Amino acid sequence: MRAHKVPATYFSGWKAAGYNASFYVFYKNNPNDKGILKSFGAVKNITAEHSCFMEEDFYYVDFHIKGIAFKLEKEIGEFFDQGLYKIECADDLADVPEGDPLPVVIIDDYQKYISYMTNIDSWVIKDSQSNLVAVEDFKNILDNYIFDKVGTIIEEDYFANHLESMWGDVRTSIINDVSGLNTGDKVVITRKSELLEFFVVQYLRLDKRIKTDIEPVVKMFEKIFVDMGADEETLSDMKDDGLLATDAYFFGVLLDAARGDKKRINHHISEIDANYVIDVLQAPIGCSYLSSTSPCIFSKMAGTSKEEMLFPLNSQYCLRFRKKKDASTYGQYILQSGDAVKNINNMIISATEDIVVSENEYITNII
Repeated sequence: MRAHKVPATYFSGWKAAGYNASFYVFYKNNPNDKGILKSFGAVKNITAEHSCFMEEDFYYVDFHIKGIAFKLEKEIGEFFDQGLYKIECADDLADVPEGDPLPVVIIDDYQKYISYMTNIDSWVIKDSQSNLVAVEDFKNILDNYIFDKVGTIIEEDYFANHLESMWGDVRTSIINDVSGLNTGDKVVITRKSELLEFFVVQYLRLDKRIKTDIEPVVKMFEKIFVDMGADEETLSDMKDDGLLATDAYFFGVLLDAARGDKKRINHHISEIDANYVIDVLQAPIGCSYLSSTSPCIFSKMAGTSKEEMLFPLNSQYCLRFRKKKDASTYGQYILQSGDAVKNINNMIISATEDIVVSENEYITNII
């Protein structure tokens, strides 16, 4: 299934003049080339570039990773409650004398599924008519069942109906917040919590952010297990099961939020709110900001500390998350010079892994 990596409404901020729903895209390695006009509302029609904006199975739930399966007790349990299949496997957890055959265990509930899922490829599966069912076919059936239960609420309910639908209004609200301000004036963002939720999801979904923000958390848990006496073999098994995997953490955050439990999303929101102020930067007449398929950018680092982060709002406005020096630090409105905008645009190009987005057919004058 194709799904937006960045909500399509975000890219509407770079609508090309004279077109209802199109922008220009540029390859990172050739930003001086003529832009390629594409529809941001139907990114699936992008050919060479479509995978930069969308990808197959972006919301795919790989619940065969045990770390993810732990989040799906209710859904997997309900699947087995239907009693559609009889599943047997060798009970390799049984304590039997060496050389004796292993007893057979029936997989008929969530707990047994979790306990024996590592050996799923050796399961003997029969349907209600006692016909053998191939393991891969069973996996696909369970995949589809799980996606119908949780994939839809992540993709449709949370991303499309919540994040995407609110973004246009949030963006307009921020622009209204700075209307009439002078450079250096204090900015008060009236829809800050919604802005931060949108920003945090984009921030966390990227591989670079997963590595820098989620991986340390996973490493912390790994250390706890070591301190509790876990040996290398145990740690290796836990990694194979996805118990020490960043994708399991990321999926868990999104699934919780889609189910209405935003505790972990709110934790990230609170961390950013407590440590950063938000400047609203505006490009001067005749100049504009770029964006990309990686809109969250670390623009200033001090060791591993992110001192500044950029998030282009649209072609005329860019948000700058600036580390607080003290409680009196506040966000400002700043009308930038053309050179300052070019500097930001070059950081945007440098930070993306693939595609740059603009409202302009050529961007040589703004980089």
